[in-house]
Amino acid sequence: MSTKKQSKRDLEPNPSFIMHTFAWGWIVCLLLIAGFNNGIFQGYGIHNPSSYQFEKPILYSMLVAFFIVCWCVIHIVQKYTTWKTNAALGVAGLVIPLVYLLATFQAGSPYLAKYGLFVSIMLFVFFIAGILLANYKSILQWFPTVYLIFGYFVVFYGFLTLFGNAYMLDSLTPQDGVRITSVFQYPNAYAVLLLTLWIAILIEINRTSSRFAQLLHGFMLMPVIVSFFLTLSRGALVILPVIAVAALAMFTLRQQIMAILYSVIGVGLSLAIYTALTERGIAVITGIQEAAANQAAFDTVAMFSGETIGYWGLLIGVSVVMSAATFALAKYVEPKVTKMTERFGSRWANATLPLAFIGVFVIGAAAIFSGLLTRFLPPIIRERVEGVNFQTHSVYERLTMYKDALSIWKQNPIFGAGTGTWESFYERYQSYPYSSMQTHSYFVQLLAETGIVGFIAIVGLIAAILVVFLRSYRKAEEEERSVTLFYFMTPVTILLHSLIDFGMSYLLYGFIVFLCLGILAGTQRNVIFSNVTEAKRRIVQYSTAAALGALSIAVVVFAAKWLYASDQFDKYTQAVNTNQTYETMMSHLDSSLKQNPGHPIVLNQAVAINYQVYEQTQDPTYLDVAQQYLDKLVAKEPNYQAGMYMNYLVHEKAGDDEAALQIILDGIASNKYEQGYYEQAVSVLLRQWEDQRQSGSDSQAAEDKIIELHDEMVRLRAGVDELPETVIVSRPFNVPNSVRVAAGQVYYVNGDYAKAEEVLQPGIMEDLSQPNDRYAARYYLASLRKQGKDDPALYERLIQADPEEANVLGQLLQ
Repeated sequence: MSTKKQSKRDLEPNPSFIMHTFAWGWIVCLLLIAGFNNGIFQGYGIHNPSSYQFEKPILYSMLVAFFIVCWCVIHIVQKYTTWKTNAALGVAGLVIPLVYLLATFQAGSPYLAKYGLFVSIMLFVFFIAGILLANYKSILQWFPTVYLIFGYFVVFYGFLTLFGNAYMLDSLTPQDGVRITSVFQYPNAYAVLLLTLWIAILIEINRTSSRFAQLLHGFMLMPVIVSFFLTLSRGALVILPVIAVAALAMFTLRQQIMAILYSVIGVGLSLAIYTALTERGIAVITGIQEAAANQAAFDTVAMFSGETIGYWGLLIGVSVVMSAATFALAKYVEPKVTKMTERFGSRWANATLPLAFIGVFVIGAAAIFSGLLTRFLPPIIRERVEGVNFQTHSVYERLTMYKDALSIWKQNPIFGAGTGTWESFYERYQSYPYSSMQTHSYFVQLLAETGIVGFIAIVGLIAAILVVFLRSYRKAEEEERSVTLFYFMTPVTILLHSLIDFGMSYLLYGFIVFLCLGILAGTQRNVIFSNVTEAKRRIVQYSTAAALGALSIAVVVFAAKWLYASDQFDKYTQAVNTNQTYETMMSHLDSSLKQNPGHPIVLNQAVAINYQVYEQTQDPTYLDVAQQYLDKLVAKEPNYQAGMYMNYLVHEKAGDDEAALQIILDGIASNKYEQGYYEQAVSVLLRQWEDQRQSGSDSQAAEDKIIELHDEMVRLRAGVDELPETVIVSRPFNVPNSVRVAAGQVYYVNGDYAKAEEVLQPGIMEDLSQPNDRYAARYYLASLRKQGKDDPALYERLIQADPEEANVLGQLLQ
């Protein structure tokens, strides 16, 4: 950033009207794509076929990026040949795609790494676009307003879903009564938007001279704050004081006082109506759950119906009160605050409130944990706040995931393993059976995906831009500071929250962060390399433009091909749902794979459909076709769990037990808490053991492996039992009786009856209707009787369940 006079000089000549329109076009397109596509969530993955739905918004964003690159190229070829600091920062931004490119060479998932590379290219494009947008004074002034209006529509839609006037899957969640998510389908992600809106409103109320704008932003401050509380986001509540201190530190003393006044009134009014709004939300989510249970559509109600008009009236009425309070504060209180603060000219005066706020935060935290303050909060919020401790499920799970992510990072510590590293490997390293496709920390994820090199490069770039901006921020005129403050606080807010959550996995936030960082970089206009001739500078400019042009062509070609592939997969899904022919289904899958050959979900579907047809017809031709697709899938995505399991099934059906066993054992190594894998492996081993015993072959290896798998399951289950009671285990993991019986049989046949008794006793059930439960009881009783002991009550239950068990037990004891 420079002085006001220098800034005016640097902004000349002004970009043309066409370039302004072009810029507004891609900005609006991005916001529209985000608004109608869950914030452009990077939910594509290799665990769930439904994740395919998240690819199209990414591909649409790639098309928008193509037009942004075209816009950038036009800028670069224009005759602005002076090289400045912002150009150097733009070159430094190349580290964003470069570190992801390096990571693709040892990718955990080549498919996800490829997408990650294109996403990193788009982030770089937005960063460069931000640098160029710094020359657009009118866009810099109006973009915060456009962002706020976008946010207001999202907030409005959130209340539509809360009151039952609109419905979107997961726009409300039933946890702790009700949590609001709006278009994001994840409360914490919505809380990030609300935090940025909260800060932006405070900035705009201070910056604008329009009374109408002040009234509008004051009116919307209350819905934004109450929506923030309705997300019930613990992470956002924890990070809020940190963001507040960061924002206050950027304000003057006058702005600090006014921001606190606006926020305190907004929070008070929000808490006053929170309970009433929550009650309506609980009624709506209950109706949604009942409709789902009955497999019926949820019936929404009109805005002005008797059910909701009162809630809208309450919300609007309190918002009007907030708007009036904003007007009164701005007209009557702010002038007095201005006069009062003018007496303090010291820089330390501006630091007084942030430092005091830190003290208040510490005291408030102590009051919260002691219960002195939380008694005044609504019960649901009070429970969420008081539940913030290291034993809380969400906190404990996050800390565990961070530890597990560090174990994954140690596999490829230098350059990482690309986008999808966590999803590819977390089941191998997880400390207990949780399910999460996200690390819940952008920076931990960045470390795992790009290694220490990428982490230092990207974090270093972000830190350098923020530090350089801050060094010049205090020297600038207040008018210029008021324009650029939004572009500092918005990425800082998102990144601070992303320390403990995966907000950056929503491309809306990723784009906004790097666009704003680019704008901050673009304000740095010190001339560099002034001794380079104009001819050489033009060569560099045209070379840069050509490289960007080639990049844009590559991006749009891949986007078009993959969009077509996605459409073909959608047609395949429709063909399955409408019971069309095998040939029609395979035609769509093959068309999709032609444009995107390594897509694991499409390849797995091709394997699955041929396997199903084989099971129906027993025609080995279909099994051979399934194997052909499977070979491609395993070669391209060796860490794809669904592909691994299909590989096991196909080899088992082909009668290749040795290969099937090795595949499922590899599956256990890569997913140690998948209970079904142990059962499948023990089933194959038990068959081998029995065949070897009957043939007189050496069965020691099979026996040892059965015992090893059983003992491993017991060890892992013991670790699960030691977890705090507050931790929710999202994946069931128990030692099933099929595994207990196999181990018990081995011990029994080898004459170790005491060990057989020990292994089988935990598997004894009251209900013996299931075969495996009867097997456990049978071998348990046999082990007892071999030791001169017995359990008559169990024996009676066993023969009541199946009278034939008496004869089988007798044969076993011979």
